Amino acid sequence: MPFKVSPVSDEKELTEIFRLRYKIYCLEWGFEKPESYANGILTDIYDDYSLHFAVRDYSNKIVGAIRLILYSEVGFPIENIVTWILIRMRFHGKK
Repeated sequence: MPFKVSPVSDEKELTEIFRLRYKIYCLEWGFEKPESYANGILTDIYDDYSLHFAVRDYSNKIVGAIRLILYSEVGFPIENIVTWILIRMRFHGKK
């Protein structure tokens, strides 16, 4: 069953992707607290600096998404994670 990947073309599609993200990150995997997103939509500071793409199945339903985060003044998510890991490693005496 082939999938189709295409750029998100409007706010309705983008909202659908944010709702899917909420379902996956909050409800399925528990990475985020559902109560932090009362509207059932999960967004972050990088969305405004990203190109969003929808993954659709044979019936044209959005079943996945991917985004390309462009460089901006907020940086990249990995920069925050790596900084935290390095600080933690130094605190515990690891190099």
